[in-house]
Amino acid sequence: MNVFANLGEMNNTGMDANLEYNDKFGNVGLRLFGNITYSKNKIIYADAPLRKYVYQAETGKRFGEYKSYVATGYFVGNEEIANPPEQKFNPVFPGDVRHKNLNATDDKVIDVFDETYLGKSWFPRWLYGAGFGLSYKNFDLSIFFQGVGDVGIMANGSGIDWPGAGSRGAGVIPFSGFGLYPNNTMSIVEDRWTPENPRQDTYYPRLTMANSSDNNYLNSTHGLKDGAYTRLKQASIRYNMKTPKV
Repeated sequence: MNVFANLGEMNNTGMDANLEYNDKFGNVGLRLFGNITYSKNKIIYADAPLRKYVYQAETGKRFGEYKSYVATGYFVGNEEIANPPEQKFNPVFPGDVRHKNLNATDDKVIDVFDETYLGKSWFPRWLYGAGFGLSYKNFDLSIFFQGVGDVGIMANGSGIDWPGAGSRGAGVIPFSGFGLYPNNTMSIVEDRWTPENPRQDTYYPRLTMANSSDNNYLNSTHGLKDGAYTRLKQASIRYNMKTPKV
């Protein structure tokens, strides 16, 4: 029998504000408006086993904060791969993602004990919107912008949101999402590691087929992207027709 209980404690603070201004200048009407929400949280207590390493403790972290590996670039050659630390996630080859050994004083292996919290969460701290409206006689113009800030996306091909929710890479990583939303695949995938292009700052590691390189799909700083955005959410032009009285 599964028993569910509220065994955690989290501190939440925040603020929100709304501003609006309306005025009229002759036949011209003006409306300015905006809203902003700031939310900060910290896990005070989590009912979890005592972690061997402090950097893996959930206490003190943000809600939804990514726990992942720290990428340090790509492997350059077989000689580098042969030297410690050993990568435990499938055989690795030149061009694969290299991860940092956080507990190097205890072992020479990259494993689950090398995961750490990265400071970014899928839950945004900032949400905001702003817009304006203009009216002149029977015409109306309305514009509205919306955005979020201080939020991360784990775009590593295995998932773009918290585990078990949302799309599994579709629309973010080429060749994933069962071919849906491929974006500008060809131009993006050209910026990948190859023997002829062994740069450490290419967008992608070496390309692989199927699941031949789990190492490159691990949650890590390599796949952590800034999810902040501002978008034009709505724009409209209207003309109000007056119905003649009968």
